[in-house]
Amino acid sequence: MVYLLCGPEEGEKQDFLNSKLKEIRSSHSDYQEGLFFGGESEGEALEALIIDQSLFATYSIAIVKHLENASKSDSIHSAIEKYIKSGNHDSSTLFILTSQTSTALPSYLRTKSIETVTFYELDDRKKKAWVQSYSRREGFTISQAAVDEILFSVDNNLSEIKTLLESIILFMRINKLGSSIDVDQIDKFISKTRGEDGSTLFRSVASRDLEHSIEIIDRIQLTDQMKVIPAFNLLSNKLRTLEACLVLKEQRTREDEIFKRVTSYPIYPSSKPGIFFKDQGVFREAMKNYTLSEVSQILLYLGKLDSTLKSASGEIARLVYNSAIYNIVVNSGYETDINIEAPNIFKSSASLSLSEQQ
Repeated sequence: MVYLLCGPEEGEKQDFLNSKLKEIRSSHSDYQEGLFFGGESEGEALEALIIDQSLFATYSIAIVKHLENASKSDSIHSAIEKYIKSGNHDSSTLFILTSQTSTALPSYLRTKSIETVTFYELDDRKKKAWVQSYSRREGFTISQAAVDEILFSVDNNLSEIKTLLESIILFMRINKLGSSIDVDQIDKFISKTRGEDGSTLFRSVASRDLEHSIEIIDRIQLTDQMKVIPAFNLLSNKLRTLEACLVLKEQRTREDEIFKRVTSYPIYPSSKPGIFFKDQGVFREAMKNYTLSEVSQILLYLGKLDSTLKSASGEIARLVYNSAIYNIVVNSGYETDINIEAPNIFKSSASLSLSEQQ
């Protein structure tokens, strides 16, 4: 089966994909699954998954996102076309996602053998109804003025709206601000997000506070996605300082001596030794919560992840950033395989699809 999911409305598109994936996964006990990206993934890898016979699984699922980013000569196109023309779809399903409409896509995708679904931008009435229903599902009431403020604050896309609303709800829960969302609560959230950076992220990571660390990286992304990479870079720098502290700690160096000898900026050779007094409490906490081997592994992980963090875009970016924080705080730099529904591990309850309220 081939599904072509088109159009600019990413939220409904993701809900549709998640629903179909749930059906397929529940029907096949031994399946293999792959996620590919237009302009990044090789067509050979896609062919190996859905065309070549697997020795380890009886069913294959392939998801190709952002096909619009692939050039006309990209091998991902030839792999998709080859699969469509093969007609051998009994033991596999291919999902193709693009922000374009079907008329703007290559001719090989305009065929009756493909189930094409186009997701157009929702009108304001439906978006407002979605915000109100989602808030109720999460146990919150929301004023009409707050609904208007949320729609005004983000692009006209259900995925962006959902990300902002999830972050506001998480902020209110952590800060025990009650269960009524109004404009004042949103203003408090926005005011708080303005001050987040790599330093505040490190403070939260140092205490191994997963929920707060994810809240911070979400805030940074919502405020200005261009600031996410600098935040991760600053986090890496702080972790290098922590690594140097832990080396001295293992040598039984006194804590006050550690803070005198270690530089706050190890990547700069000319940096003077000594950790600022205001930062010493954070490093003291981090040295209690992490071992030297854990910090070294986290730095290796961040080095390997660098290109992935920089290339992340669209709705996949939040998953990439949150997964990175999870692997740092919980797994100490060791990767966890997370499937397409992974964002559910970062929030308190399942999301509400638009179709549930229509």
